[in-house]
Parts: sequence; structure tokens; C-alpha cells
Amino acid sequence: MASMAAARGALGAVQWSHIPQLVPYPIGLALQEHLVHRRLAARSYLAQLPAAGPSSSASLAQRKAERVSREDILLLLEHTPTFTEGRRKGAKEAIADDDEGKRLRALGADYIVAQRGGLVTYHGPGQLVGYPIWDLQAMDLSTRCYVDRLQKAFHALLSAPQPYGIKTFPPYEDNTGVWTSPDHKIVSIGIQVRQRIASHGFALNVEALPLLRWFDHIVACGIEGKKMSAIERERSVKMRAEEEARPDREAASESGERLDDIEGGQARTQSAADRDRTTGPKGPGEAEARVYSDPVGCQIEPGLVLGPEARTTVASVVPHVVQHLGKTYGRHMAEATEELLRYEADEVTGRLKRAWVDGEEVVTV
Repeated sequence: MASMAAARGALGAVQWSHIPQLVPYPIGLALQEHLVHRRLAARSYLAQLPAAGPSSSASLAQRKAERVSREDILLLLEHTPTFTEGRRKGAKEAIADDDEGKRLRALGADYIVAQRGGLVTYHGPGQLVGYPIWDLQAMDLSTRCYVDRLQKAFHALLSAPQPYGIKTFPPYEDNTGVWTSPDHKIVSIGIQVRQRIASHGFALNVEALPLLRWFDHIVACGIEGKKMSAIERERSVKMRAEEEARPDREAASESGERLDDIEGGQARTQSAADRDRTTGPKGPGEAEARVYSDPVGCQIEPGLVLGPEARTTVASVVPHVVQHLGKTYGRHMAEATEELLRYEADEVTGRLKRAWVDGEEVVTV
């Protein structure tokens, strides 16, 4: 405990930022790359400075480089609908598999080959994605230990009696991530480490609909016969079991059937940002995708309905994730100011359009 407290003071606070807009994957990637490269550039600048004399004082540029080189940042966000392939697939194979990309794009999502570990997965609204841009060397962590602690943080978050009380299981056959049963995964992990600076990170499935519908179109992370889960799904499963154990379960069952009958409901008038968040994938031959304007009362899967008590939003999960990551890694967590990280939304779509780091605009391709 003493060494962990010492580490907290030496490393300084993690600057965390929850991006309020949905983030197109290329912009999220460009923001990560900017943060990694500015740290590496600051290191290089400091390494080339001549040895300081006993009475010399650091220049403004040197002080900024020292701050940037030590500044760990955690980005928390939701992507627009995107399927990504990791490095394990290989560039040649990804290029040769363009038909798969066309199939997935036809569902209404982007398809991108990413520089992380792992195989194909999906990112989209209802899923909290975290990109820790952290110096593993300064934290005295191996890559394996870093990933193990990520898993530990989410096991602790989900399995705590409050607010979720979700039982978790060890990773299936030594795969990474967090599982809620031998057949259901709720947290995915895929990282990249360059010169001991970590990027990419984790994806926590929170809102069941339409998120889980997208996963039906892939073999997530290349693991055959397994499915993805979400906090809302797990809470719904738990509540269904509690209902079935009640003496008046017959009345509760009738209520559940009534909810199932209204599955789908009527879509209310939506903004472009709302449609991004609530639109599911297109089915074969469909001109329009299914819109979940209000998921409460909708069927998550046969026999399982999302009730109001199970409703969980990504925004409500953010503070719990920040708290558990800080506790697990022994780090102070401080919300980043607009001077450090600033965002601007597209006026039409509501998606993230521009981002600035320390007043410098992030260049996107």
C-alpha cells in the first residue's frame, strides 16, 4: 500500500475526458495518435537537451515538454457504428477480404483495419470505449500486467453489489476480456504499445439495444460459438430470475408478455444524433435499419425484455469506470479541463467534428 501511494504522487493525476459527442472512428484514431506522438516528441526533445548546470533554469519549452512527457490521459467515448479488424488478421488478409468489408458496410457501419491487437469486433453507440494513453514504463508495468489490471478493474466494477451486481467469470480459454458466463463476453480489450506508451484499450458494452444486434453479424474477436452481452442484458437476466422466484410469478409473466407485445413501439421524431445512437443494422434486403427510439419494453433476445429497472446509460457508467480504474492502478483521476482537451460537434449530425489538445487542433485524414 505504501508503494502504491508513492506511485500516485510520483506519477501525477490521470487526466480523463468523456467526449459528449459520438466519435467517428478515424477521428478517435487521429486523437489517439496525436496524444501518443506528442508524448514521444516531448521525450525526444528532453533527451537532446544538454545537461543542466547547477544554476540553470528550465525554459518554457522545456517545462512544457516535461509536463507532456509525464501526462497520462484517458479518453472515454462512444463511436459511430464501426466494425474493426485488429493486427492479428494481418494487412494482406484484410485487403484480400474486401468482400467481408463490403458486407459489413452494407449494414450501415464503417469497416476499418486498426493497429490494435485482436480480431474483428464492433464499436458503436451504447458501448463505452476507453483509450488510456499511459506510460507503462513510468507505472512499472509489463504489458501483460497492464492488461491483467484492466480486467481486474472491470471484474471489480461489475461484480460489486452496487450498482450492478453482475457475476463475472475468468476469460474463456485464456482469451482477454471480461465474461459474464462461459458463453457471454461483456468487456473487450485490444491494446497497442509503442516505446512503452499504451494506446487503444477497452470496450464495455452497456446499452443492449441496438448494440447487441450489430454483433449478430460477426464472430466477435474470432471466438466461435460465443456471444456478447451488455450491462442492460445482464441486469435484465438477473431481474427475470428474481421475478421467476416470486410467488406471484404468473402475474409478472403476463406483464412481461405485454411488454413483449409492444416490442418496437413507435419511433418518435429524432435528430441526426438520435438516429446515430438508436439505429440498428440493416437486415438482408432491408432499405431501412430498425430504430429503437425508446428501448424500454423491447426484446433483447427471445424471452428477455428490457424493463425500466434495467435501463443503464453510458453516461451513468462513466464515473464508476473512472473510479475503479483509479483504484486498481493506484492513480489519482482528474477530469481534464477544456484548456487541455476541447471538442466541437458537427452542427448537422451532432457527431464529433474537431478536437484540440493544448490548443493545437488534431489533424484528421
